[in-house]
Amino acid sequence: MQTKAKTVGYWVATGVLAALFLASGAAELASAPAVALAMHALGYPLYILTILGLWKILGAAALLYPRLPRLKEWAYAGVFFDLTGAAISPRSLRRSPSKNSDSADSPSHRDGVMGSSPTIAHLEVGIGASEYRASSRLVRG
Repeated sequence: MQTKAKTVGYWVATGVLAALFLASGAAELASAPAVALAMHALGYPLYILTILGLWKILGAAALLYPRLPRLKEWAYAGVFFDLTGAAISPRSLRRSPSKNSDSADSPSHRDGVMGSSPTIAHLEVGIGASEYRASSRLVRG
């Protein structure tokens, strides 16, 4: 019964993570206004949305595909890199403060665009999904 519970936990966590990455990848590919605003506020060029969106969708598909364990491991690595980069980017801004650009009342802060709570939650789901992974499915050397 323990193995079945681990398998169910793995697929639930993996499904949630894949859904989050599919949704965010689609929003980035569509250059949704909130996403474009966040990227602009972070100082990234907008073409990065296409690159991130495509890789997120491909990564989510790799997470859900039951074969190709090496590709799945790389997809988990991509999730980790994406989420740690998303958590660090707002903290590494090095621009001079302007009158209203970084105030708590600016739209990017007020609407949560610059917040990292969802990013940390996504990272926790990703770590949980990889922890539930059955030992027989781990890639070895």
